[in-house]
Amino acid sequence: MRFAELTAAQLTEVYQTRLTVDFPPAERKPLSRILAARKKGHYRCTGLFSDGQLLAYGFFMILRAQGRTDLLLDYFAVDQAHRGEGVGSRFLQMLPEQFPDAGIVLIESETPQTAADSADREKRERRLRFYLRAGCTDCGAEATVFGVRYRILMLPLHSPADAAQLREIYAAMYRQMLPPALYAAQIRLDS
Repeated sequence: MRFAELTAAQLTEVYQTRLTVDFPPAERKPLSRILAARKKGHYRCTGLFSDGQLLAYGFFMILRAQGRTDLLLDYFAVDQAHRGEGVGSRFLQMLPEQFPDAGIVLIESETPQTAADSADREKRERRLRFYLRAGCTDCGAEATVFGVRYRILMLPLHSPADAAQLREIYAAMYRQMLPPALYAAQIRLDS
């Protein structure tokens, strides 16, 4: 397996053919916002490939502040044909090598309590268990982002952060990406 950064053309294709299938409309940023953030160096889109086939992708917000670099895993999905094969775990295991200057990866996972039905709840619980098995820790915080409720997890890479730093990093990620009025209206972080 090979980990690689996606070109603008590749990320556009992944967005249009996979991300729109893997994520509901309420969770999708406009492609134009992702491309603009990428151009500014605030966003990185990666893929895990095997024999030229994209097995998984991850889109990351990047924050460089106060002498550290931290990430937020904005989108992450494994190709449906390869789920349950350890591809997702392998992707997460490769992150320290792929981001040698990054302290942590913050991960938003939808809260089971706000699921639409029992099948959705089970999917959300399964996703949380996957992240915890993969080495993530529950930060004990939740956020509402554009109306979607998330549990905040942390995957330590090279420099873990304490609870106060996590809150600052999380808020700064979105402040960097959004105009102030949109941030104030759409981002809520609870402890």
